[in-house]
Amino acid sequence: MNRMRVVVKVGLAGLLLATLSGCQSAAPKPPDADKLSSSEVESIYEQDIATFRASLLSAYPDAVIPEASRVRFVDLQEWPIVFSDCMTSEGFEAHPSDDGGVKFGTIPEAQAEAQNIANFVCKVKYPVHPQLQVPLTDPQLAYLYWYFKNDLGPCLEKAGIEVPEAPSESVFVENYAVNGGWNIYKNAVKLTGDAWVEINDKCPQLPPALYPDMG
Repeated sequence: MNRMRVVVKVGLAGLLLATLSGCQSAAPKPPDADKLSSSEVESIYEQDIATFRASLLSAYPDAVIPEASRVRFVDLQEWPIVFSDCMTSEGFEAHPSDDGGVKFGTIPEAQAEAQNIANFVCKVKYPVHPQLQVPLTDPQLAYLYWYFKNDLGPCLEKAGIEVPEAPSESVFVENYAVNGGWNIYKNAVKLTGDAWVEINDKCPQLPPALYPDMG
């Protein structure tokens, strides 16, 4: 059974595992995950861009959309930084937000169309890799739960962040598509942008073996 992946806090990648003290259960073997073919990757990317374009033209039928091409795919943890830099270069200052997203300054209503066009251009240039959009299987979710409970949670606590009580594995798997299964970052929402990047370097949001190699 597949379930849609919900990004816990996008922000994104360092893959250093925290050194944990004390006793803990042995790490399970990473589940097998089907790797998308290159043609599947391109198909998903092109479909996403077509959807973005249609949405933009629905809101602004007379919009003049500049030509843009993909620079590279990005992963979940680097996306806010890369996307913010792209939007800023397009003339709309943006910064990674404390919750791992992207925040913008206030702009005049007259610039809304231009900002949405810039948003489209940056989505074309720096899309999240399609492999990261594939629904996670239940075995992958069970592996993610183990990582949250035995690696990520203790790492966050070691960094001084209080971690909410873990749900059962069955509740985590059942609720993942709705609310991420377990809001492990509930008490980290006040981190500044730099602190958010630092904590993700120390305590990666996702285990590196969750997805197949995208190289």
